[in-house]
Amino acid sequence: MRERELLLEHFVENFMLLMPLLKRKIFDPLPKCDMPQIQLSGSSIHIIVLLREVRRSIVSELSEKLNISRPNMTPLLDRLEKQGLITRLPCLNDRRSVYVEITEAGDQVCAEYHRIISDRIKSMLNLLDENELMELNEHMSRMKSILIQAGDRTGS
Repeated sequence: MRERELLLEHFVENFMLLMPLLKRKIFDPLPKCDMPQIQLSGSSIHIIVLLREVRRSIVSELSEKLNISRPNMTPLLDRLEKQGLITRLPCLNDRRSVYVEITEAGDQVCAEYHRIISDRIKSMLNLLDENELMELNEHMSRMKSILIQAGDRTGS
């Protein structure tokens, strides 16, 4: 049992180091000239990426899924709406709720960010030989499956 605990501890340590490393190596070094005309904060990017996936959501659900407080959501949504990336629609069933929907312009900006990040990752992985790339891809696929299964078991 002790060996399992050590393995788990080692995995958690590696995983926790991976998140800031990904940010530093992939997201931070993006030159401004490569970015879309519309510059977005990290939180704003998370909002439009989620909206691109779900298409429409109630503000409170977005807030909960992204772990952004309602008071902090309002100015973020205001900026995105002003930039034409989202629209707000009244909820006919509950007048207190508001739907947020991604616009075509929001889809385009989201696709552009996706392309930029994708190109950055590909250029980094280009340094790997074919066997290393296959091995990394297998491990990533396995990790994704495990995380999806774990999320299904915990309701996350």
